Amino acid sequence: SDKLIKAAEQVYRLYKSNIRWKGKLVESRQLVARQLHGVAGVVSQLAGELNISIDFKGELEDAISHELDKEGIRAKEVLVIEKAGGSLEVNISKIPCEGHRECIRKVEKIVSKIVGKKMTSGNSFCRSAGKGLCALKLTEALKFRVSTGVARKAAQSGDICGDSYTFTGLPDGKYMLALSDGMGMGDKAARESTAVISLLENFLGAGFDIDTTIGTINSILMLRSQDEIFATADLCIIDLVKGTADFVKIGAVTTYIKRKDEVEVIKASSLPIGILENMQSERASLKVHDGDMIVMVTDGVLDNTSEGLKVDKWMAGLIDDFDTCNPQEMADNIMESAVGAASHGDDFGDDMTIMVARIWKPVL
Repeated sequence: SDKLIKAAEQVYRLYKSNIRWKGKLVESRQLVARQLHGVAGVVSQLAGELNISIDFKGELEDAISHELDKEGIRAKEVLVIEKAGGSLEVNISKIPCEGHRECIRKVEKIVSKIVGKKMTSGNSFCRSAGKGLCALKLTEALKFRVSTGVARKAAQSGDICGDSYTFTGLPDGKYMLALSDGMGMGDKAARESTAVISLLENFLGAGFDIDTTIGTINSILMLRSQDEIFATADLCIIDLVKGTADFVKIGAVTTYIKRKDEVEVIKASSLPIGILENMQSERASLKVHDGDMIVMVTDGVLDNTSEGLKVDKWMAGLIDDFDTCNPQEMADNIMESAVGAASHGDDFGDDMTIMVARIWKPVL
């Protein structure tokens, strides 16, 4: 009977191991399927843009050509493309101006007047189009700019901050702010949060939509090892052309938006990435205005204070009281106040990161 029991236990252990590896295989296939689905979405979006570009805006092209000719600018070809979302792109092939900067002095003003939108060539220079021609590309000018400041402090128990962050431009005039807080503190937490931020940058920068991006990151963290690997994701994507901001929160704490006469609060209650297979994110979308300041924090900033359940009200009041339009100064002031309000004095028990972005309108 003893030999029979040992043999049965061995068979059962093998059975459990096979089941576990089959589950891993299924999860890996699901991850690949999500990635392929995301690639399909990117290709579909590209195909949609190509279809739109074939439907040239003939009336605008003729009007621009006529106006350029009246101003003595010899344009060989004018193409007006309407991209996804209704934004316009104007491509002009013309005789070179030989350094007279016609693109800035004349072409931008003419095209903006005809299309009814502020168009700009940005910081790009004219490039050769062959056959002695100059190629000029104009896109819709950004209505807003973003300045960002960050303040960080590692927990007193270590020198490595487990929080990670990024702020960077995305295609089509968008700007990303992202915070991630790895579970725990120190090097392990830093690796988790860094992985989330890196994947966000790579996927969103490549044109993947937010659902595919978050789903893939969640699957990667679940498959990465047998250890528990969790991290929050606090994401804000600002459309600098339309003047909107989309907030995505996965296990993240409150975000605060300081406006001229109020501080708006955006809260969520979802779980971090890497816990559940079918992970749910919470979202909010709103308009942004000149002078708005977006304040994003990790949970250490709020949890370390002695304010208890009134912490959101305390933080909103703190932000409202600071009279500064400098995002770095705002981040430093909030950090100083958070450290001063720590429930255990200077011995705070979690990493703290504060990221502040100020949205402003440039003089066009």
